[in-house]
Amino acid sequence: MKKRLIDFWYKIKFTTQRLYRILLPPKKRQEKVWSDLIKLCRNSNWRVGIFESEHYVEIEFQIADGEVEKYLYFVGVSSLTCRARVAVDIDEERMTDVFILAQHFNNLLNYGDVVVNVSSRFVEYTFMRDILIPYLYSGDIYDQLLLHHNTSKDLYASFQRLSMEGVEPALIIADFLEEKRVKED
Repeated sequence: MKKRLIDFWYKIKFTTQRLYRILLPPKKRQEKVWSDLIKLCRNSNWRVGIFESEHYVEIEFQIADGEVEKYLYFVGVSSLTCRARVAVDIDEERMTDVFILAQHFNNLLNYGDVVVNVSSRFVEYTFMRDILIPYLYSGDIYDQLLLHHNTSKDLYASFQRLSMEGVEPALIIADFLEEKRVKED
C-alpha cells in the first residue's frame, strides 16, 4: 500500500511539473533545454565545446573506425537541432549519385534530412525536433542525440561506399534496407 501511495505521489508531481512548464514562455523553454543539454554533456565526460551566446555545443564522436566527426547541437527558441557531416570532399563527378543517394535516404528516414551542399562539396545529416518534447522530458535529449549519432554513422558508411568503392546508389539503399530488416528481426 505504501509503495502504491509513493508511486501515485510521483505521478502527481511529474504531471504537475509538466503542466507548470507548459505555461512558461518559449524563452524559458529554450533556457531549460539548454541547461539540460549542458548538464548531459558535462555528466557524460564528452570532449565538448560549449558556445553559450549561440546556444550550441560541439562534440567530437567517432563516426567510423578511426574517423572522428564534429557533431553540432543547437538549442533554438522552437527546436533542438542536431547536425553532422556524413561526407566531405565529394568528387564533382560523383555529385549526381550523391544527390540520388541523399534523396533515397530522405525518402526512407523517419527523422531528419540529408542535405547536399554543392558549393562546399559535403553532405550533412540534420535532425530537428520541436523543443517542447525535450523540454517536457529531459531524458529525450540523450535519446535524440543517440538516434542522430547512430543514423549519421549509417549514412557515413553509405556515402563512403559510394565515394570510395563506387557502389551504385540503388545497391547501397538495397543493402541498407536489408541491414535494417535484419536488425528488426
